[in-house]
Amino acid sequence: MGTGHHGLLPVLLIVVCLLASPAAAGPEDVTVTSVVVDPVVLMQDDSGTITVVVQNNGPTPVQVGRARLYGDGVVPVSEPYPSVGVIGAGTGRTFSFAVRADAPDGTYYPVFHLDFRENGTLRYPVPVRVDNTPLSATVAQRPETFSPGREAAITVNVGNPRPNAASGVQVTPQGRGLPSPRLACSSATLRPMGLAPSTST
Repeated sequence: MGTGHHGLLPVLLIVVCLLASPAAAGPEDVTVTSVVVDPVVLMQDDSGTITVVVQNNGPTPVQVGRARLYGDGVVPVSEPYPSVGVIGAGTGRTFSFAVRADAPDGTYYPVFHLDFRENGTLRYPVPVRVDNTPLSATVAQRPETFSPGREAAITVNVGNPRPNAASGVQVTPQGRGLPSPRLACSSATLRPMGLAPSTST
């Protein structure tokens, strides 16, 4: 009878030790919590930024190796992160990549890769829209006739039919015999379907 009890003791100790061991965080505990594409919609040959935020939801730190972005129509132009290091329990990490749109209109899915030192890889496709719709410009006001050597004001309405705001808008008239123009633009940022009158003399 005594021998039987001694035979059970090691098994019970092993079970107790296993139950008392803390849970280890793994790749499945790391998730993407936020993705920002700036600008929201790119034109072909435009440059932009993709920012990815990941979170370690596990109870212990996770060792991470490399973080990079694999291009699909929208290609990275910045270097990857060669060695990320530790992402602590309950903390996050932000990764930013400069990109360029090398493709025509459409939605593309460059893939964010996060390699774990122990095993596994987090892959997250990032949807990026490319739209080459240009801004529009129409002459709203102009003189009936132009006299040589005299200045005249012309009002041009610039519209934005694109799905996203356009920033850094400049209006520069060009033409034969035109002197260096003086411009008055009411808005350097155009919201979608917005109009910005610009007067040139």
